[in-house]
Amino acid sequence: MNDLSRFEIGQIRHHVQVDENGWVASEGVLCRPGEEEFVYTAGSCDWLAWQFSRGSWDAEVADISPEVFIFGVQGPASLFTLEKVTGESLRDIKPDHRRTDVTTL
Repeated sequence: MNDLSRFEIGQIRHHVQVDENGWVASEGVLCRPGEEEFVYTAGSCDWLAWQFSRGSWDAEVADISPEVFIFGVQGPASLFTLEKVTGESLRDIKPDHRRTDVTTL
């Protein structure tokens, strides 16, 4: 994803970060819970933090990975399984999105 301006609030995407050689440096899930807030979870956020330290962005990086991890559940029975586990209908959630009224992130 090269243009975060088209990344909707509540949207979730698989995100691959590459180095200057095009090699995979980090892979994880990117979520946009708010207008100016992005959450990236991966096995390690070290590469992302290192990239931020090399620039002068008006942004902040905080490692929340010990407390939060985003993962995808997929497959033909995934919606039915999640509805059974949560006890509620999840059919209002668009693909690759989350409910925007959730405040846990």
